[in-house]
Amino acid sequence: MKTTQEWVNEIKGDPAKLTHWLQRQYVGEASAADRIQKLANQTEGKFKALLSKIAHDELTHCQWVKELLEVRN
Repeated sequence: MKTTQEWVNEIKGDPAKLTHWLQRQYVGEASAADRIQKLANQTEGKFKALLSKIAHDELTHCQWVKELLEVRN
């Protein structure tokens, strides 16, 4: 099993692997935002706002990753 540092070095040294990892991060963040917002929409009470905030944060992360991918073309 690789250490975190070994994995980072491998990803940083291979542009295709880094792009693939960023693409998977984008999909994960977008999926999480959607699923959490759907849950928030079905929730009542004090947890609705909390879940909506988490969904918004995931969407923000998704946008950051999208921008990184756009910079990489």
